[in-house]
Amino acid sequence: MWLQLGAKNTLVVSSAEVAMELFKKHDLTISNRAVNESVKVNKYDQVSIGFAPYGTYWRMMRRIEIFAATAQFLEFISKPNVADFFPWMRWLDPQRIKKKVKKLMGITIGLSSALVEERVLDRQKGKRTEKKDFLDVMLDFKGNHMDGEPTKLPKITISIGILVRKLPKITI
Repeated sequence: MWLQLGAKNTLVVSSAEVAMELFKKHDLTISNRAVNESVKVNKYDQVSIGFAPYGTYWRMMRRIEIFAATAQFLEFISKPNVADFFPWMRWLDPQRIKKKVKKLMGITIGLSSALVEERVLDRQKGKRTEKKDFLDVMLDFKGNHMDGEPTKLPKITISIGILVRKLPKITI
């Protein structure tokens, strides 16, 4: 059903089957967000990953955001934490390091999980590249059940694995 809400045309989907069909066959068409006028101030809608249309620019910004969040994560975990020296202060998190790391890890794992999910969906659609990268190797992993080894790696393990693989080298 189509609704006209002011100047906006809105499609209302009332069945799960039709919604699945839309997301399977027209995902790129419906994936972009409607941008409010307030977001267009200073061209924020054109440079923000949150409002950029899906495409090359959006994918590039997502990778940059992952790298920036990972760099901040490394900065926090390399700082001396009072709670490590005085375990009874852990609950207090006096420097708020644990809170900040939890937030950053949520962002980075969320973004890397989206990369993994995108690759899985591409593979389901039959899209494969000639060259295998680290993500392909992790998705293709087949364990042997020995010593508790899984037959496939969980998506969270793969998401964290690609983050660790992308970490900048630190020299001490």
